[in-house]
Amino acid sequence: MGIIKKKIKTQKKMLNWLFFVLFDFILDILTFVIDFPICITVLCINYFKYGKKIFDVAKLFEILRPLPYGIGNRVLTKIHGFINPYSRSLNTTILKFTPTEASLVLSDRPWARNPFNSIHAVALTNLAEMTSGLLMVSQQQRCSKKMKMIVTSLNIEFLKKARGDIFSYSEITPISAEEGKKEIKINVSLKDAQKDEVAKVVVGWSVIIEEKKVSSTKDKKT
Repeated sequence: MGIIKKKIKTQKKMLNWLFFVLFDFILDILTFVIDFPICITVLCINYFKYGKKIFDVAKLFEILRPLPYGIGNRVLTKIHGFINPYSRSLNTTILKFTPTEASLVLSDRPWARNPFNSIHAVALTNLAEMTSGLLMVSQQQRCSKKMKMIVTSLNIEFLKKARGDIFSYSEITPISAEEGKKEIKINVSLKDAQKDEVAKVVVGWSVIIEEKKVSSTKDKKT
């Protein structure tokens, strides 16, 4: 009986994996076939209103988010995946994104779990880092000077087992354009569907702000 139960359990896990693989595959196809053309049309229309400002990631989200059925959220998440390829390894969707706030959801998938049937600690850490990274990119785009940045530390406190979809939330104070090196700490809260906090994360960023170099061309005498 013990062997039969193990086989049934293994088969259920395999079917669970297969279901989510097929589900995500079909959703990706629909995103590229239906969602992207709709968003491209919307962006072309808004280009006449905002000009090059639509290439700002926060402005992109502001324009695309009102589209029905989460179309804008999915497309912006795919765009983010192209910019940051590693993020595609997680099933995340951007829920909210402004210059000072960001919220994502990590969908529960079998490959994101640990042997104890909860979301893996590293997946939670990646979700927090990704959330803080969106805010930093937004600040970089708004900085009037050249901004270079990199993650220097990650401190995470696990409060309870993370099961089901996990939601991240973070906010940031606008970074001053004063030149020099800065150390930025971004707090990220991770909660489950019941709004219980499962982890608290502090992401440390090292930021260097310097004057933009203006390229000049010298007239060549012929």
